[in-house]
Amino acid sequence: MKKILIIEDERPLAEALKYTLEKEGYSVDTANDGAAGLERFRAGGIDLILLDVVMPEMGGREAHEKMRARRPDLKVLFASGYSENAIHTNFVLHSGVTLLQKPYARAALLRAVRGVLDGDPNPPADSAP
Repeated sequence: MKKILIIEDERPLAEALKYTLEKEGYSVDTANDGAAGLERFRAGGIDLILLDVVMPEMGGREAHEKMRARRPDLKVLFASGYSENAIHTNFVLHSGVTLLQKPYARAALLRAVRGVLDGDPNPPADSAP
């Protein structure tokens, strides 16, 4: 069973994501900011991080950099409600990192998660989750 760590400061969204992913058979843990997420990541066993870009305390960029320093092959899926242009201005997405634009549909979430886990960050829109 693949383990996903959701790092999202909007608690209702984090809980909805957890519920959705657990129904699909994933093991899911949550954290409400980058610092808490980093602690859970350091405990090990994480296959994928679903990470909000903008959060209080430690944001997605800083948490991602610290995690990648420990595990360069880490699979990451970023999510943001900000426009892609705003993110590129304040946060340069690394090649191979997938951005899921909020709000997103359940099918888009599942496609993106499966794609990143399978090593295809941009699966076709009609691919099955």
